[in-house]
Amino acid sequence: MEKLIEQSLKTSENLSFRDSDRAFFTVAVTVEIGDHIIQCAQCQNISLTGMLINVKEIIEDGTTGTVTLTKRCALRRYSFSADFEAIRVEKIKGGTYNIGIKFVHMYEEDQKVLAHIVNYHISLLMRKKIEIDETKLNGVIFKIAQTKEELEQAYKIVHDSYVSKGYCDSQPHGMKLSIYNSFPFTTTLVGKLKDEVIITCTIFLDSFINLPMDQSFGEHLFEFRNNQRLILEVGSFAIKAGTKIHNNNINIHLHKMVMNYCEDYLGADDLLLTVNPRHRMYYQHIWCADPIGPVKALPQVKGNPAVLMHINLRACKARMQGEYSGLPLKNSFYNFLYTVDSKSIVLPEKREPLMVLNKELLHYFFEERTTIFSDTNKETVKKILRYYV
Repeated sequence: MEKLIEQSLKTSENLSFRDSDRAFFTVAVTVEIGDHIIQCAQCQNISLTGMLINVKEIIEDGTTGTVTLTKRCALRRYSFSADFEAIRVEKIKGGTYNIGIKFVHMYEEDQKVLAHIVNYHISLLMRKKIEIDETKLNGVIFKIAQTKEELEQAYKIVHDSYVSKGYCDSQPHGMKLSIYNSFPFTTTLVGKLKDEVIITCTIFLDSFINLPMDQSFGEHLFEFRNNQRLILEVGSFAIKAGTKIHNNNINIHLHKMVMNYCEDYLGADDLLLTVNPRHRMYYQHIWCADPIGPVKALPQVKGNPAVLMHINLRACKARMQGEYSGLPLKNSFYNFLYTVDSKSIVLPEKREPLMVLNKELLHYFFEERTTIFSDTNKETVKKILRYYV
């Protein structure tokens, strides 16, 4: 999964996770230094904290001034001004200079305009790189894991992926699962090429022991629960090492299945997930997920960083329709998610949660292959087993 996401983002420097997200475009700007206005200045790239401009006259380090930018985004023009300080000067062939400037003061309304411009252009670029084409799946079918073999392959893929990334230690049973996987409506989704699982993720519905993410982000979930929102966590994204299908479509189809199942079958209000900060932009600009709170080091992944992200499933359709408007259908995750009936995605006929586990599977995964039940509080295990009477 990580390699596929990185491939879908690999266009230019503006898609990396740095101190501030950076959008690349060229547009004329007005640069004022005292009473002097620099002619023919152009913005080369921009973030929430600064801008790279190209000018025909040198601006010394430490110089202060005001820059004004006007840019069309969709059907509207947006304009903002900011006070700046020059912090980097580089001479370019042809007698021009690239000047790195840092914003030192900006009014609140200008900050909002700047954020809109940056987000609009990053989203536009990323969405244009997502070309949805079912023919490029090479026969991969997406479904709910329902057999011991499918579940075991999925747990192994997650284990191997997490070990290789340094998210967990290798386990003797070679699987990555926890007590949360034993709940009846925990749902593992897989993409299969013939009989082989090559990609997977898991949906965890909120329960009496809460969600896996509560260990690190529990304080952010209180408001959802207090407002009687049905929340769920999507996690354990992984792709089998050595998979030869290298295009965006495999993860885009899995993401469609996630969203469709969470909305139409579980009837959830909110989808939450934790992602490595390097991949935040993918989920923010493709899934339309919003980050909540600061980046944290998660003990459950050996201290690796993660950010909590949220999708309001009740408002998602309307939001995506607006954000993806004007894009060709092949680039529109909104169109694929809400109007396309994919033949590669197999969901249950009845629009209700599918209960996969039974006593036999519970015994195999949580007692025979692992010691999860014996390592868990007996009263908790007893409550879980009541679902399977």
